[in-house]
Amino acid sequence: MNYNNSKRIFSVLMISFFLLAMLAMPAMAAGEFTVIRTISDTEVCAGDTVRVTLALTANQYMEAPAIQEELPSGWELTEVSDSGTYKEETTEWIWSSKMNQGNQKTVIYDLTVPEGTEAGVYNLSGSATAFEIDEISTTGDSQITVVDVVADFTSNVTSGDAPLAVKFTDISIAATSWQWDFDEDGVIDSTEQNPEYTYAEAGVYTVKLTASDGDSSVTETKTDYITVSLDAGFSANATSGNAPLTVKFTDTTSGAVSWEWDFDGDGTVDSTEQNPVHTYTSLGDYTVKLTAYGNGNSDSVTKGDYISVTSGSGSTLDADFTVNDTSGQAPLSVKFTDLSTGSITSWQWDFDYDGIIDSTEQNPVYTYTENGTYTVKLVVSDGSDSDALTRTGYIVVSDEEDDDDTYNAYEATAVSLSATIIPAISIEVTPGALNFGTLSAGEISDEHTLHIKNKGATDAKVTAQVTDVAKGLYEDGLMLNSGTWDGYSNVVESETTEDVQASLHVPNDFIGIGSMEGKLVFWAEVS
Repeated sequence: MNYNNSKRIFSVLMISFFLLAMLAMPAMAAGEFTVIRTISDTEVCAGDTVRVTLALTANQYMEAPAIQEELPSGWELTEVSDSGTYKEETTEWIWSSKMNQGNQKTVIYDLTVPEGTEAGVYNLSGSATAFEIDEISTTGDSQITVVDVVADFTSNVTSGDAPLAVKFTDISIAATSWQWDFDEDGVIDSTEQNPEYTYAEAGVYTVKLTASDGDSSVTETKTDYITVSLDAGFSANATSGNAPLTVKFTDTTSGAVSWEWDFDGDGTVDSTEQNPVHTYTSLGDYTVKLTAYGNGNSDSVTKGDYISVTSGSGSTLDADFTVNDTSGQAPLSVKFTDLSTGSITSWQWDFDYDGIIDSTEQNPVYTYTENGTYTVKLVVSDGSDSDALTRTGYIVVSDEEDDDDTYNAYEATAVSLSATIIPAISIEVTPGALNFGTLSAGEISDEHTLHIKNKGATDAKVTAQVTDVAKGLYEDGLMLNSGTWDGYSNVVESETTEDVQASLHVPNDFIGIGSMEGKLVFWAEVS
């Protein structure tokens, strides 16, 4: 398959596939030979089937090895693969061949727990012999615990901003009722099998599921399973006006439980209310900062020059100024010339916009000794009223010489810009994980439904790609809509959802055992 990622706009979602068993690999013991038993799942319910692997390794030359198993009474053994002769009446495998040091023989069989088996711990034992070599005991896994019910679950997401909606999926065994505690407060939040829950506040949450079959129950606890983050935000009913200007601020953060407001950018907390009211009595442009907190999380948002306060009551003052140079090398001496109009009696200059008055002269000279871009502010007053002018990024001091001799041929002022962009392509696939169950070579799983939602602004062409570390299991056997995954292609219209049926066809010659993991990647591009 050829994927030209450089020519497409895409979004990627990954779905991880997990079987229920994990493969343990104990280290080889010393001696003439060893036999190690591995059980695919050591905690099961009555009626379940586990896979057992016996690995015989020769540590020296040997002849005619044999392995014998002792199983719980009534448990059914089904051969899967071996290279020797199996004797059912003694549960024994015999080889007539010779083995050199390092050679290995492997026996694989399935073991089914009878229906009605009582809960408890059941032992497996075994031994091995060879010609003129003493009998040894089989090592490795030796116990299987039979339980009445197994509790387990997954979710479509485990982290995100508040409010975070989470869909939980029950994957328990033999359960007939469920009790969910989504925040470990000891209160049952749902008794549905596959509930949805929205976390309104930020924090890290432990989720607990208690599953029951009517006679017994078991609890699965996943600590710190859900992480809900903050995204601080706020608005104001007014951002400009004459002094005194009263502004009502509205917190738009989701999931916050406490707040710290700085209304004038001086680093001091002015209010801890959620939706405070503040009155600006002095002229100027004010930066506002909100820091929101929620259950161990925090986030801040700062809006520069967000509030602009001007003079009122029909003032005739109009602050204005110019300079002889707006750029040059440090040290740069700049002469400021007042052009304000009105009956002005005082001037306040802030040459670097740090909130400190640098000069009260009408036409001062100021030297910039360090490189940088400087904002300049002038406040003029007639004793009873005032007006202010701020020029953002007005003076530029750098190491490079200015080749333009017409320094005063231009001036700059800033305009704040904002826009909300909807992504052209954004797809969401649920659920985020599929479990095809326990399968053998040649078997076909049940179909599972995937939902592909196009949340973008345009129609999207969706294709699929599979990667796995399972000896090609998913690359060879994953089917989408009854066809091979590499032939899947579908156009999902904007703001619509398409369903995909996924199943796993285990190849007849597949020899892998244990947990088989893989990833299914959906690619989306503009249709």
